Amino acid sequence: HIFKNSPYYDENGSMSFTYFKHKNSTILEVNNPTDFNEDYYTIPKKERRDLIIEPYYYAYHGYEHRFYETSAIAPIIEKEIFLGVVGIDLDLDSLQSKLSKIRPYNSGFLTLVTSKGKIVSHYDTTLINRSILDFIKVNHRQLHSTQELIQQPRETTSEFTGRKVYRLYQPINVGKNLNPWILMVEIPI
Repeated sequence: HIFKNSPYYDENGSMSFTYFKHKNSTILEVNNPTDFNEDYYTIPKKERRDLIIEPYYYAYHGYEHRFYETSAIAPIIEKEIFLGVVGIDLDLDSLQSKLSKIRPYNSGFLTLVTSKGKIVSHYDTTLINRSILDFIKVNHRQLHSTQELIQQPRETTSEFTGRKVYRLYQPINVGKNLNPWILMVEIPI
């Protein structure tokens, strides 16, 4: 009750704020109590481990711009008591733009895939938010088996271009994330 509606605190007195960048400005957002029902809070509270949340659309309070983003989150736990989370939101629109410009050997490409197989970035933007498992010949278990999938580049025919490519996968881990995000690289032969 001491901190209710103070700077950085919500109407219940919970410390709950975010800094975000918009149009070259850094802006403070004080969250409201309903934000504690969102995935970026409830999932780390339940799983009690660092993780990267599946992508979502979010408009910071008081701003119209909707960001396509993810959050890298770490739960704050002291003596087995969950106290909250700390995290970094990542603007996926910006990341998509940067990744789509990387073209190995002028016609290769990168694909960013979430831990659940959702395509986040691809040169063919119509595939974003679709499941990579609808296209490539691996199953969900293989997608997350570092030993099985993350090896030397494999020669294959790209399901996206129909061309012979070397395909390799690189996991992107945050903390003790059991199922990492994956960066798939296709290099034309």
